[in-house]
Parts: sequence; structure tokens; C-alpha cells
Amino acid sequence: MEDEYLKLLKLRAVGKDVSLSGAQPSSTDDDASGDFPQNGSQKSRWISTKKLIAKLLNETTVGNIKSISIEIFQKVNLFRYKGVFIRTLMKSLRVYEHLAPVYASLVAILNSKLPEIGELLTGRLILQFRRAYREGDKSQCIASITFLGHLVNQKVCSDVIILQILQLFLDKAPSSNTIYMSSILLKVVGHSLQQQSRDAFNMIFERLGIIIQEGLTDRRGQKVISRLLEMKRFSTFPKLQTELDLVDVEDRPDEHIITLTEEIKAMDELNIFKEESEEEYEDLEEEYKEFKSEVFPEEVDGAKDEVQGSNEVAKADVIEAQVQKADIPKDSGAVIDMTDGELLKFQKAVYLTVMSSMSSDEAVHKLMRMKTDNPETLVDMIVKCCSQEKTYSKYYGVIGERLCYQNAKWQNTFVAVFKQYYTSIHQYETNPLRNIAKFWGHLFASDRLAIDKSWNDIQLTQEDTNAASRIFIKFMFQEMVEELGIKELNNRLTEPYIRRHIRGLFPVVDVNWKDAEHIRFSINFFTAIGLGSLTEEMRTVLKGIPQPTREELEEERRSRRRARIGSRSRSGTRSGSESRSRSISRSRSRSRSSSYSRSRSGSSSRSASYSRSRSRSYSRSRSPSNSKSRSRSYSRSRSASNSRSPSRTPSRSNSPEHRETKRQKVEQ
Repeated sequence: MEDEYLKLLKLRAVGKDVSLSGAQPSSTDDDASGDFPQNGSQKSRWISTKKLIAKLLNETTVGNIKSISIEIFQKVNLFRYKGVFIRTLMKSLRVYEHLAPVYASLVAILNSKLPEIGELLTGRLILQFRRAYREGDKSQCIASITFLGHLVNQKVCSDVIILQILQLFLDKAPSSNTIYMSSILLKVVGHSLQQQSRDAFNMIFERLGIIIQEGLTDRRGQKVISRLLEMKRFSTFPKLQTELDLVDVEDRPDEHIITLTEEIKAMDELNIFKEESEEEYEDLEEEYKEFKSEVFPEEVDGAKDEVQGSNEVAKADVIEAQVQKADIPKDSGAVIDMTDGELLKFQKAVYLTVMSSMSSDEAVHKLMRMKTDNPETLVDMIVKCCSQEKTYSKYYGVIGERLCYQNAKWQNTFVAVFKQYYTSIHQYETNPLRNIAKFWGHLFASDRLAIDKSWNDIQLTQEDTNAASRIFIKFMFQEMVEELGIKELNNRLTEPYIRRHIRGLFPVVDVNWKDAEHIRFSINFFTAIGLGSLTEEMRTVLKGIPQPTREELEEERRSRRRARIGSRSRSGTRSGSESRSRSISRSRSRSRSSSYSRSRSGSSSRSASYSRSRSRSYSRSRSPSNSKSRSRSYSRSRSASNSRSPSRTPSRSNSPEHRETKRQKVEQ
């Protein structure tokens, strides 16, 4: 039976109409009926579903793609069996190579409702190609790239992978085998590349022409290239058949962008049976039933509608309770994606598009085809791609120039992104900073970006700039000088409608004596970076500024004093507590010094009285000496007390008359 089955497969591969339903080995009753098995264990259901998938794929033709796709949706739980479906599909391609465009159309229909199908299939095909290319399996390589080409025609995956494969085949010294495989791939996707990526398409054929001219391949390869050049000349690359283009443009999801060098997970665990708990198994079945009801709403009967309605009401109650608990507005929806998955996916798509494009025109053409509600993210990714280069490349500047040329909306977007980068430029290192500055300098030099709208917030002063922002301005102006010349740049900056809006960089309009410091800083900056010729008008304005009057200077001092007082009052609790502690310490030190002076003066007075009492008790013969000693001690004590307490008035006892009177009394 198996030999007969293989023989019939070979006959059908040749193109003969052969029915395989009766010749399939080990078919069961479930397979014969074509219904999804409802009874039996999970293992038996798994086996029966695998056979059902194989049967449906074997019966697929150009005329019944729609009915087969509907039957797969209805009878196969693609949430559980998507790995089995893709594995069976790839096995069928080995036998039915001529059905590759039919299978691609079937995958496009399934991918429009369940994008995980197309993503998993694309990843496995790329892994299969990698393995076959390493092992030198030519037939497997051809099968993989051919089906990838048909998926590109169906808009399931991006043409980035095709361009990478062609670059791999034709780079350096291509062999006759790689040229032959390139010709097969170009015959499949040639028309799509010619329509979507014309620049890349032309560069591929330029490379083929160089291969012939330089004799980089043998005679067989030259013949293959000659046939390809002839097909290009007469535009005879086959188009996608109308009966295979079954998915509307608005129903197509975004193309899956997977590169040749990207790390890909094959997810082989989906091909293997795994026992699940009854609760998990039934939950997944119910989830897929809801999915089917969304895909085929007209086939849901009234009873199912009623049950589903009750379930939806219950779910709505639960969601409302969760929303009220989390304080989320009802209009915002019950599910909020906090992982920014869509944003990351879009950024990845922009990066791959920019990096894989052969020219700036091709990159802009692909970027304009992307559907986005946030163009600032796209512009931001272009600038980030430019910042990662070792040296600045005008490729990115031309992309920005082409986008600004589209309409005023893109120009306003670039202006907004420029202001964001200027305020956050201190976060970048020197090399990315230089690339970013030269990117914006190219846009301003090409006159695609309005200078008056972009520079109106820049203030070139010591307080309003930092080292990074000044370096940014330096590289930006140097790039503009390289493209325009210093004379043309000066003429553009002195135009009347621009001068008023760039007063922060070139203060020459409505200036007074207060702007003198600003003008000097701007003159010194542009002179230091070698653009002193841009400062001639500022030098003239600086010389003509009148000197301020005394009232104006006094008012300026008052305003500065008020500003300092205001800043001190806003300095916070800490500064207030520090000032109070200082005042307390000062008062304590003053009180201690005053008490110390009192005690010293008191001791001096006591010593003076003590010396006087002792002099009286001695004999008269010693009175002169005692009087001298008394007078000395008294004078010392008085002088010490006077020096310590200068506020006291001198006593009359120090006068000569008083001393003479006392001496006479002592002698008597």
C-alpha cells in the first residue's frame, strides 16, 4: 500500500490528476469522514488531527483554496496544532513542489486571521535554508527560497530576506550553483521586486553584469545571467496569478520582517504531543471557538449567540470591576499594553528598512508605505540609526531631506524632534553627538527644514548652554559651512524674516545695554570655532550700544538684589535652620565675652583697694615707696580696667593735684 501511495504521489507531482484519498496508508474512520474527532483521548485526537491536516493539504488545488481554508479554520484548532500544520505543510512541499504558489496563497489566507502562522512558517523556512546552505544541499536550498519567494509575493513576509539571500549568493566570487539558485529566486520574485524595490532590483542586475564582464563565473553561469538580463529587458518576470490573490489589501496584516542573521526559534515543541489537564484543554477549545465565531460570525446559530451573550455580559462585569478597582477610565479599554510591544515592533521594522535599503530613495519609498500614527517615532529611529555609524553618512541626511519634501506635516515633525534632541543632547557621547549634529546641519543646509521655527528657543549664553550643546552647535554649523560655504550661510542668516527668530544665537535685533554680555559670548564662541565672519554684524551692534544711565544701573542692581532675596527665601528649610543656628551661636559668644570682661574689671578694682589698705598699715618711713607702689598698682589696675571697659570715664584721682594732696596728708 505504501509503495502504491508513493507511486501516486510521483504521478501527481508530474502534473497528472490523481486522487489520493483511497490510497492513503493507515487512514481511520475519523479521517474518512473529514470531521474533527470529538471523542477519545487527547493522544488519539492529536493523531487524528495530524491525518486530517495531511488530507486537507493533499486535496488543495487552485480552485478550492477558499473552501480548504474554511475547513481548516473550522475543523483544526490552529492554536494547538499550528506547529503540526506548518510541519505537515513543509513536508508536502518536498513532494508537491509545483503547488508552492497554491500553498503560499493558503498560508496568506490563514495569516490574515492568525499572523502567528506566517511568522512561524517564515522562521522555519529561514532555518531550513541556513542548514541546507551549510551542508551544501542544493535541492533543499531551492525548495526553501522558492517558497519564501512566493510568501513575499503574497505579502506574508518582507522582501528584506530575499535581498539578503541574493547578496549572499552574488557577493565576492559566486559559483555557478549560487547563480543558478539566484536565477530561480529572481524568476519567482522578480516582478514584486521590480514594483516595490526598483533600486535594489537594478543594483542586483548591475552586480550580475559585473560578474559577466569580469569573468567571475563559468560559461554555464554566464548563460543563466544572460537569460535573466533578457527577462529584465522585456519585463517578462511572471506575475502573481489573479486566482491566487485572495486576500484584500485592507485585510492583510503587516509583513513579517525576519532577517537572515537574526536569532530564530523554531519552536519544535509545538510538533510534539503533550498531555494537558482537562481544564486547560477545554479552556483552549473554548478560546478557539470564540476565535472561530469572530472569523465566521454568520455561522453561529441562535443558541450559541445566547450563550456567548451571557458570557460576554459576565466578562463585561468582571472587566468593569477591575477597571473600577484600578481607577482606569472606561473609555480607555480594559486591556492596556504596558510593554510597548507594537512600538518595539515598529522601531525594528524602521531600522531593518533603513539598514537594508540600497539607496535613500528606496528607503523613503518603503518608509512611506508603513502605516503609523506617530511619525515622530519614525524620525527618531532614523536619527538613532545615523548616530550609530562610526562616521557621519549623508545617506541618512538625504532620507530626512526626502521626507521633509513630502509635506508640511513631516517638516513640523522634524522640527519637534530637533528640539527634543537639542534639550537631551548631553546624554550622548562625542561620536553619536557629532553624527546627530551633522544630520541636522545637512537638513538646514538643504533648506528643507525651517531655521526660524527650529532655532527660536536656542539661547547661546553661559547659563543656558552646556558643553554638549555648544559642541552640537559647533558641528551643526561646520556641516552647514561645508555644504553652503561661509558666504552663502551668512547671507541666509541675515535675511530679514529669519533674524528675529534666531536672536538667541545672533543677538542683533532689539538689543540694549543688557544684551552686551550675551553678544560678547556669541562673538567669542563663533570666533573660537573658526566662523568669526558670522560675527561682523554683532561686533558693529556691540560698538553702537549706548552706555546705561545711573538710574538704569541702580534699577538693575535693585532687580538683582530682589532676585537674590527671592532665591534665598526659596532655598528651603535647611538654609533657614542653618542661619538660625549661626545667630544663636553669635549671641552666645557675645554674652560670654561680656561676662568675661566684667570679671576682669572686678578683679582689678579689688587689687587696687587691697594695695591701698596695706600701704596705710606700714610705718611712715616707708611711705614714699609705698605711695609709689600704691600709685603704680593703682594706675595699673585703672589702666587695665580702662582698657577692658573703654566706655567708663576717667576718675579725678589720676590728676596731679589730687595726688599731691594725698601725699601731704600722708606726711602729716
